[in-house]
Amino acid sequence: MEDVYQSLAAHLDNLPGGFPSTESGVEIRILKRLFNPAEAEIARTLNMLPEPVGAIAQRLDMAPEDLANVLKEMARKGLIVHSGKGGQPAYAAANLSSA
Repeated sequence: MEDVYQSLAAHLDNLPGGFPSTESGVEIRILKRLFNPAEAEIARTLNMLPEPVGAIAQRLDMAPEDLANVLKEMARKGLIVHSGKGGQPAYAAANLSSA
């Protein structure tokens, strides 16, 4: 389980806002409070450009219907960004460093 949070932290650090590691590891504790392990796994695959559920589901090898509900809840909690690209829901990574 720890690996998914380390991987998410590394992914977020590669985004424009960054999410640098600290000596104390506080960034991992923050991610554990924000994301459950399944959400962390999903979030580490998101890009800064909004994508439709189908594209994300294909990357994760998940059923789009199942993923859509999780993404909607993650967006409601402010963990990711939701938009209505082309009349269909689209999701992208959020800049957590400015939160």
